[in-house]
Amino acid sequence: MTDEKKRSMFAVLASLLAARGWRWRLAPLAAALSMLAFSGGAGAKDCYFEDCGGSNNSACWLGEGVRWCQYSVINGTNCRYHQVNVYNHTGYGAVNTAWQQWNYPPVGPANSVFLKTDGINNYNHDIDYDWAYYGYTGWWGYATWSSAGGCFTRGSGHVRLNRTYIEGNYNRQLITANHETGHEIGLGHVCYCTPGAPVMIPCLNCGNSNVGSCDAQGAAAIYPNCQ
Repeated sequence: MTDEKKRSMFAVLASLLAARGWRWRLAPLAAALSMLAFSGGAGAKDCYFEDCGGSNNSACWLGEGVRWCQYSVINGTNCRYHQVNVYNHTGYGAVNTAWQQWNYPPVGPANSVFLKTDGINNYNHDIDYDWAYYGYTGWWGYATWSSAGGCFTRGSGHVRLNRTYIEGNYNRQLITANHETGHEIGLGHVCYCTPGAPVMIPCLNCGNSNVGSCDAQGAAAIYPNCQ
């Protein structure tokens, strides 16, 4: 049996944006308000979104229960690495930076996942990244995939980046690319809101643009590094 999984990111809360001086059309965001709520303003310790509520709020990282199971063995060793074929169909360099950060986390432990592009412009990759002006949907990025038996299905990953919200802002492009890539390698939402918080937080009030220590711990737990 094949399980369909999907996760969205960053429904925009009008009151928080206004507090930060950001100006957005408010009417199209009405639907987003039921999807996301913040507890307090900037620096709040909780947020609620999808599986981000309840007892999961203090988790450093959470797994989706699925991983890339294919692997190769390094010659002459017992070491495995999990190569994932990816392709960037967007004009955002932040997508490539996200691959690099998950391959080699800036902080935290190493892992054995390897996001690598074959450079072939088609839609036959494990994860393909698209962009478009999807409108005021309430999400900045959206990740979908299929899985079976706890393993991602090869060629099923797809990340959509919504230019309506992130065009012209590299920081938003990077946090979106990092967050959605985290889903595509098996990580779920957390609400561990502290300085240097995980990129897997789906909330603007405490999200980090770069892969953090908690994110790296999650990736290393799913894909242990061979020492």
